[in-house]
Amino acid sequence: MIKMELTRVCSSGLWAYRGLGGEIQDRVMGHEYVGVVEEGGAEVKNVKAGALVVGSFVASDNTREICRAGYQSFCTHV
Repeated sequence: MIKMELTRVCSSGLWAYRGLGGEIQDRVMGHEYVGVVEEGGAEVKNVKAGALVVGSFVASDNTREICRAGYQSFCTHV
């Protein structure tokens, strides 16, 4: 669980508001953040409570070869 300190709408997400890049309905906006970890589940090994974390626009699950090769922005499961 992360306590959000700061979030924002990614500038690339604003293209939809300008009428470019498709519909804005059902889009995830504000997907960049800074926060403090409050607690983690049993599977969390590398991040401890109290850590400052930054989340970027990249969302991936690292289960496919393309993610494991370092191309998380091209995740086929996003």
